[in-house]
Amino acid sequence: MIGFEGIKLGGVGNTEPDSLFWYRASNDDDSYGLIVDAKAYSKGFRINTNSSRQMNDYIYKFVNKLQDEYKINRSHYHWVSSKYIGNGDIEDFAENVKNMYFFESRGSIVSISNALLIADRIQTHRDFKKLESLMAIQREILQKDIEMLF
Repeated sequence: MIGFEGIKLGGVGNTEPDSLFWYRASNDDDSYGLIVDAKAYSKGFRINTNSSRQMNDYIYKFVNKLQDEYKINRSHYHWVSSKYIGNGDIEDFAENVKNMYFFESRGSIVSISNALLIADRIQTHRDFKKLESLMAIQREILQKDIEMLF
Protein backbone atom coordinates (compact mmCIF):
# COMPACT_ATOMS: atom_id res chain seq x y z
CA MET A 1 0.00 0.00 0.00
CA ILE A 2 1.30 3.44 -0.88
CA GLY A 3 3.13 5.11 2.04
CA PHE A 4 3.04 1.96 4.13
CA GLU A 5 5.52 -0.71 5.01
CA GLY A 6 4.22 -4.24 5.05
CA ILE A 7 4.74 -7.95 4.89
CA LYS A 8 2.84 -10.71 3.13
CA LEU A 9 1.98 -13.51 5.50
CA GLY A 10 -0.74 -16.01 4.75
CA GLY A 11 -2.73 -17.33 1.91
CA VAL A 12 -5.23 -20.07 1.24
CA GLY A 13 -5.40 -22.49 4.15
CA ASN A 14 -2.92 -20.56 6.26
CA THR A 15 -3.40 -19.56 9.89
CA GLU A 16 -2.22 -15.99 9.36
CA PRO A 17 -3.81 -12.94 7.78
CA ASP A 18 -2.78 -12.23 4.21
CA SER A 19 -0.80 -9.11 5.10
CA LEU A 20 0.28 -6.70 7.78
CA PHE A 21 0.75 -3.04 6.87
CA TRP A 22 1.90 -0.20 9.05
CA TYR A 23 2.20 3.53 8.62
CA ARG A 24 4.93 5.12 10.67
CA ALA A 25 4.35 8.85 11.17
CA SER A 26 6.84 11.35 12.55
CA ASN A 27 4.51 11.63 15.54
CA ASP A 28 4.08 8.13 17.06
CA ASP A 29 0.47 8.94 17.97
CA ASP A 30 -0.36 9.10 14.25
CA SER A 31 1.20 5.71 13.42
CA TYR A 32 -1.05 2.69 12.95
CA GLY A 33 -1.14 -0.83 11.58
CA LEU A 34 -3.57 -2.84 9.48
CA ILE A 35 -4.23 -6.56 9.75
CA VAL A 36 -5.57 -7.41 6.29
CA ASP A 37 -7.33 -10.57 5.20
CA ALA A 38 -8.58 -11.02 1.64
CA LYS A 39 -11.66 -13.09 0.88
CA ALA A 40 -12.67 -14.27 -2.59
CA TYR A 41 -15.85 -16.30 -2.87
CA SER A 42 -17.88 -16.64 -6.05
CA LYS A 43 -21.14 -15.90 -4.23
CA GLY A 44 -19.69 -13.18 -2.00
CA PHE A 45 -18.32 -12.97 1.53
CA ARG A 46 -20.26 -12.77 4.78
CA ILE A 47 -18.66 -12.64 8.23
CA ASN A 48 -19.64 -15.98 9.75
CA THR A 49 -18.52 -17.81 12.89
CA ASN A 50 -15.41 -19.19 11.22
CA SER A 51 -14.21 -15.92 9.67
CA SER A 52 -15.03 -14.08 12.91
CA ARG A 53 -12.99 -16.54 14.99
CA GLN A 54 -10.18 -16.37 12.45
CA MET A 55 -9.98 -12.55 12.54
CA ASN A 56 -10.15 -12.57 16.33
CA ASP A 57 -7.13 -14.89 16.36
CA TYR A 58 -5.32 -12.56 13.96
CA ILE A 59 -6.10 -9.51 16.11
CA TYR A 60 -4.90 -11.22 19.27
CA LYS A 61 -1.65 -12.40 17.72
CA PHE A 62 -0.75 -9.63 15.30
CA VAL A 63 -1.61 -6.54 17.33
CA ASN A 64 1.15 -7.74 19.65
CA LYS A 65 3.49 -8.42 16.72
CA LEU A 66 2.94 -4.92 15.37
CA GLN A 67 3.63 -3.47 18.82
CA ASP A 68 6.65 -5.60 19.69
CA GLU A 69 8.44 -5.80 16.35
CA TYR A 70 7.42 -2.59 14.59
CA LYS A 71 6.59 -0.27 17.53
CA ILE A 72 3.08 0.40 16.23
CA ASN A 73 0.71 1.02 19.13
CA ARG A 74 -2.63 1.16 17.31
CA SER A 75 -3.91 -1.45 14.87
CA HIS A 76 -7.06 -2.10 12.89
CA TYR A 77 -8.45 -5.19 11.19
CA HIS A 78 -9.56 -5.08 7.61
CA TRP A 79 -11.20 -7.47 5.16
CA VAL A 80 -10.91 -7.03 1.40
CA SER A 81 -13.52 -8.97 -0.53
CA SER A 82 -14.55 -9.48 -4.12
CA LYS A 83 -18.14 -8.99 -2.98
CA TYR A 84 -19.47 -8.34 0.52
CA ILE A 85 -22.95 -9.76 1.15
CA GLY A 86 -23.20 -9.34 4.91
CA ASN A 87 -26.01 -7.47 6.56
CA GLY A 88 -24.81 -5.89 9.79
CA ASP A 89 -22.37 -8.69 10.58
CA ILE A 90 -19.33 -6.39 10.56
CA GLU A 91 -21.06 -4.11 13.06
CA ASP A 92 -21.72 -7.14 15.30
CA PHE A 93 -18.11 -8.26 14.92
CA ALA A 94 -16.87 -4.74 15.80
CA GLU A 95 -18.98 -4.73 18.95
CA ASN A 96 -17.59 -8.13 19.99
CA VAL A 97 -14.00 -6.97 19.41
CA LYS A 98 -14.68 -3.87 21.48
CA ASN A 99 -15.83 -6.05 24.39
CA MET A 100 -13.07 -8.70 24.08
CA TYR A 101 -9.80 -6.80 24.24
CA PHE A 102 -8.10 -4.40 26.62
CA PHE A 103 -6.94 -2.38 23.61
CA GLU A 104 -9.00 -0.65 20.95
CA SER A 105 -9.03 -2.23 17.52
CA ARG A 106 -11.48 -1.01 14.93
CA GLY A 107 -11.99 -2.27 11.42
CA SER A 108 -13.81 -2.39 8.13
CA ILE A 109 -14.47 -4.33 4.98
CA VAL A 110 -14.02 -3.07 1.43
CA SER A 111 -14.70 -4.36 -2.05
CA ILE A 112 -11.77 -4.70 -4.42
CA SER A 113 -13.10 -1.90 -6.63
CA ASN A 114 -13.34 0.48 -3.67
CA ALA A 115 -9.89 -0.61 -2.44
CA LEU A 116 -8.51 0.46 -5.83
CA LEU A 117 -10.35 3.78 -5.55
CA ILE A 118 -8.83 4.32 -2.07
CA ALA A 119 -5.34 3.55 -3.44
CA ASP A 120 -5.85 6.08 -6.22
CA ARG A 121 -7.07 8.78 -3.81
CA ILE A 122 -4.33 8.18 -1.26
CA GLN A 123 -1.70 8.35 -3.99
CA THR A 124 -3.03 11.80 -4.92
CA HIS A 125 -3.81 13.20 -1.45
CA ARG A 126 -1.38 11.29 0.82
CA ASP A 127 -3.54 11.95 3.89
CA PHE A 128 -2.94 8.90 6.08
CA LYS A 129 -4.95 10.30 9.00
CA LYS A 130 -8.06 10.39 6.79
CA LEU A 131 -7.21 6.93 5.52
CA GLU A 132 -7.11 5.63 9.09
CA SER A 133 -10.56 7.04 9.82
CA LEU A 134 -11.81 5.18 6.76
CA MET A 135 -10.13 1.89 7.72
CA ALA A 136 -11.63 2.15 11.23
CA ILE A 137 -15.19 2.94 10.09
CA GLN A 138 -16.57 -0.31 11.62
CA ARG A 139 -18.69 -1.16 8.59
CA GLU A 140 -18.35 -1.64 4.86
CA ILE A 141 -16.45 1.18 3.14
CA LEU A 142 -18.66 2.53 0.37
CA GLN A 143 -17.73 4.63 -2.63
CA LYS A 144 -19.56 7.62 -1.14
CA ASP A 145 -17.39 7.35 2.02
CA ILE A 146 -14.25 7.57 -0.10
CA GLU A 147 -15.57 10.46 -2.17
CA MET A 148 -16.61 12.40 0.94
CA LEU A 149 -13.24 11.94 2.63
CA PHE A 150 -10.93 12.63 -0.29
